[in-house]
Amino acid sequence: MINPELINNEFQLRERALADAMNIPLANIKGNFGSYSLRRKKIDPEYLVDGIRQMVIREHYQVVLLDSLYMLCGDKTDENSNSDMIKLMLKLEDMCGLEGVTVIFSHHTVKGSQEGKRTIDVAAGAGALGRFVDTALVTRNLDDKYRYSLETIYRYGRAPDIFGLIMNGPHASIDPDFNKTEIAPSGKYNNAHILNLMAEKPMRASQLQKAVEASIGMSSGTFYANYWPAVQATAGVKEDVKGVLTHRLRYLQMMIAQQQSPGSSDLHCFAGGLSSCSISDINRACRVTSYICCA
Repeated sequence: MINPELINNEFQLRERALADAMNIPLANIKGNFGSYSLRRKKIDPEYLVDGIRQMVIREHYQVVLLDSLYMLCGDKTDENSNSDMIKLMLKLEDMCGLEGVTVIFSHHTVKGSQEGKRTIDVAAGAGALGRFVDTALVTRNLDDKYRYSLETIYRYGRAPDIFGLIMNGPHASIDPDFNKTEIAPSGKYNNAHILNLMAEKPMRASQLQKAVEASIGMSSGTFYANYWPAVQATAGVKEDVKGVLTHRLRYLQMMIAQQQSPGSSDLHCFAGGLSSCSISDINRACRVTSYICCA
């Protein structure tokens, strides 16, 4: 890994935090992972990529991480110039031409909101950058410290659908409240509004739509076109033969979140009245909620 930004001590702290979160002893990766800090070192970026390539050949590395790309540009490379960025990308592609080598780099977005932009245009600088890579993972902050969207651009084949993440340091989990309309310029809702209402009491789709409209002002068209399919597919949402919807898992999560400590003794105050809830439901709710509480 090439680290142009962080001092060694800070990088080592992050490395240890990530290894601990993944339950990987650092001793297990010794000899297989190398990091090189360029902070406070005077290295001409024009020759840096060539130097990295020689190091990859010498040490037989299979994956090269560059964090972040702008530190490789230098004074003679303008990230807003398509021709300059293509030259840099061609150097990295030459490195990928080595047998079994994959190059992964991070790149920043422009300041301000990224809502309404096409996925390929979120990256700062020249458009050639987004169009050159084989795979791009694009994150956008959703006006919340921990909530992000994750989109994929994949040159070969169909990319997975956009989804939401809850990110807290080295920890990441799927955001069950995310709705892809949140990244639209007018995005102001997410699935949480609907799921919370559904958890409060069972209701049919038409009743739920009216409750959502009365609560947050979402129109019927927006509800059925953009949110209803995602809500139906949400884990834990059940519909009986009469079309009545329930979300008992969400109810459990809300109840546990109100407790000071989501331990087994706290569960007795409400679990006894939920005859339809299985032990697995309760365990799953505890795991999800305890993570969110920690976040």
